[in-house]
Amino acid sequence: MIGAICSAPALLLKPVGVLDEMNIVTGNPLAIKMPEQSWPVDYFTSILGDKFDASFKVISDEKQQIVRSQIPGTAIEYEIVMVDMLCGEECANRISNYIFSTLTCVTSINHSPTSKLFSKSLFQKILGCELFS
Repeated sequence: MIGAICSAPALLLKPVGVLDEMNIVTGNPLAIKMPEQSWPVDYFTSILGDKFDASFKVISDEKQQIVRSQIPGTAIEYEIVMVDMLCGEECANRISNYIFSTLTCVTSINHSPTSKLFSKSLFQKILGCELFS
């Protein structure tokens, strides 16, 4: 399985031809500013070409086992798609339901996330599937 997020689809996957078979691709449409260098808006999407579609946060290809995502802010959705490919839809749904219900609960009750939210034993106990080796 290959996973790429933010600028990785444009900088790593596109140059080596991994995205050639894709009908739609996604990647970082935002500007990036670092102390040594900066890139303007749509710099990375221009590398991806006319297959880039900003309406998709996460795109997966089951046949090629590739998952791509726009920016770090889409990481939860990206990870759920990867779990779906690795462990199946039932496990991905359990994780999705748990994460989003817990995040909603934490946000609405005390605005303070717990450090146990993503612990290995908690996932195994609540979700009933082995994700960590």
